[in-house]
Amino acid sequence: MRRISIATALILAGTSTIAHAQAAPAEANRDDIIIVTATGQSSAISTTKSATPIIESPQSISIISREEINLRASPTIADALAYTAGVQSESWGVDSRVDEVSVRGFGAGGFSSNNNFVDGLRLPSGGQWTRPGFDSYALEQIEVLKGPSGALYGQTAPGG
Repeated sequence: MRRISIATALILAGTSTIAHAQAAPAEANRDDIIIVTATGQSSAISTTKSATPIIESPQSISIISREEINLRASPTIADALAYTAGVQSESWGVDSRVDEVSVRGFGAGGFSSNNNFVDGLRLPSGGQWTRPGFDSYALEQIEVLKGPSGALYGQTAPGG
């Protein structure tokens, strides 16, 4: 019994020196440290028609703030929506004054059944040339409500 305990003690003593022999990790260089700051919108008034926090909204909502529009130097709505997931926006046809927006593959405006709103009022969407174009400089923020939202806005396409 004594031989087993002496052998066990010698084995454990040998493994502890191996553990201490490992090299200490190098400290991070100050050039490797990156500090990221961000802000987020806490509520969306237009898309939910109330001051509901975005996290509690059952819809997928993307908000492009005035600060974000300025940082990207976006002169048009198409440029402002360029980095929004699920949204394709570009100038349409030979006239670059009108932006065509597709949300999740469904057109938003023109001959589609998606709705566009400015300050809570629905824009006309009977045809391509009856829709007004907007400069992004006149907007406080852009809110994109993705998915079906018939309970809030009536008839709309599945894209949003």
